[in-house]
Amino acid sequence: MNEIEWIIVIAVGELAVILMLALSLLFYFGLRGRRRDTNAAQTLVRKVAKAQPRQRESLQAYLTAAGLDDAEREAEVQRVLALEQAFYEHCIRAYLTRDSEAFSTTDEKLTAVLKPFIEHGQSADAAAAASAAATETAPLADDDQHLYREALNHLFREYAALFGVRLDAAETLDVNDILQRLESGKLAGL
Repeated sequence: MNEIEWIIVIAVGELAVILMLALSLLFYFGLRGRRRDTNAAQTLVRKVAKAQPRQRESLQAYLTAAGLDDAEREAEVQRVLALEQAFYEHCIRAYLTRDSEAFSTTDEKLTAVLKPFIEHGQSADAAAAASAAATETAPLADDDQHLYREALNHLFREYAALFGVRLDAAETLDVNDILQRLESGKLAGL
């Protein structure tokens, strides 16, 4: 082989080494990012599992104040917790698989989770107003309404964070504001 052929072989070899190095780095950083996403999802699952007993108690207290008996209350708690778990699974699956179609249905999943709160919230608002008018006091209903609004706002902030929208934790929105933002697609506000 003459000198030019050796130079070509060396240049092709160097390009092959550079290409292999670049592909290795891309694979490494992609794998590392995937591992980070998986760890974040596992952290969320642990947090949700840890908070579930406290949330169950809050839901039971809220539904008791809404006037449900024991059997109805337990069935409603199970239904709400199942809807919430389905929402989290949907969000985690969409996040880990980068499924844009799944993200496009997230608002429907969130509305399904919020619907029982809205239904009970409206009936609890009416019941609290009637009770307050009759007795002039309704401290338990106020506490339950506060817990209800906190839960809704927390869930809405998590939903907005999925789309990169940061909401002020001190800002408390009512049900109609949350629904309006969901329907308009303007999560940060109107």
